[in-house]
Amino acid sequence: MLFSELDGQRSGVIFYGVSGSMAYPIGNGVMCVAPPRQRTGTRTATGTLGACDGTLGIDWLAYIAADPAPFGAPLFAGELVWVQAWWRDPQAPTGTALSPGLQFTLASGTAPP
Repeated sequence: MLFSELDGQRSGVIFYGVSGSMAYPIGNGVMCVAPPRQRTGTRTATGTLGACDGTLGIDWLAYIAADPAPFGAPLFAGELVWVQAWWRDPQAPTGTALSPGLQFTLASGTAPP
């Protein structure tokens, strides 16, 4: 999963959840991932400092395989997941920005016991 057109070389995280979507205003953006939600560790966007050419991404299946516990894993094929990127944006009034929210369906996962 890849979020693009972010501020280059800025710190950010990816929020995710399996409980649905929401539209909660935060600063100059809208949080789209309903609680309970988790977040990845901090990562740095690619791109050029001061330009909107950065990307923030994650290999979702590798990430969940390495740390499945937040949602009472295992996650199963067909499960819906909501995700959204948040990053530092010194030009924004609140100093941060949020991407549009995304939803995807897991095509593979761990088979039920």
